[in-house]
Amino acid sequence: MRRYALLIALSWVLTLGAAALQGSPDDLEPDTVAVTIDGREHRFAGPMAGSVTDIGNGLARIIIALRDDAGGVMLQLSADVPAELKWDELHLDTRYFDISMVYKSRDLQFLIVPTLQMARGSGGALRGSEDGDKRVSSRRAPEWRRMDRDERIARGRGIVREESLEGSVLFLVQRTVTEAGMTEFRGTFSGVAVIPGEGKARRRVVIKDGKYRVGVRGR
Repeated sequence: MRRYALLIALSWVLTLGAAALQGSPDDLEPDTVAVTIDGREHRFAGPMAGSVTDIGNGLARIIIALRDDAGGVMLQLSADVPAELKWDELHLDTRYFDISMVYKSRDLQFLIVPTLQMARGSGGALRGSEDGDKRVSSRRAPEWRRMDRDERIARGRGIVREESLEGSVLFLVQRTVTEAGMTEFRGTFSGVAVIPGEGKARRRVVIKDGKYRVGVRGR
């Protein structure tokens, strides 16, 4: 039974991943987001923007955000990517990349983040040594900080599991388009959000046919 459930879940992931490749955001009007969430179609044309911020360690954070005050909706997509790739065409998902989606409306709220994340803490074990009459303390970096993602997962070191969101996934495909001196993010997205309930109860919300065409600020 468990194996059958895993196969069903895998088929969902493959289907949603393929869906993120379909549909063209080029057909949208500028500053528009369209998506089907929990079976309901939405089309937003309120205040929205895309942005890119260098966050250090060779990474850049891409954000696509909108706020529809009339409809009481806030939606944000974000992705941390290598800085040198921030203007490239990107194919991302939460299984391998640090991407997220936040959605808030009057009757539904959810968050999608990677259920397996790489720890980023700089703490480590303190060690001391005697230096004359003074005791010198230094902090030794934990071993997992020198491991890549695959090695951390294999050894179970330097990772954080979001068990309450297990089963959630997000796919995002994005490209940067510059025309007539204007730069836009155009992309598609899909996924599944898991909303924890009481005890072991959990609700799954399907996000599909998502696409956006949003102007980029600051470029």
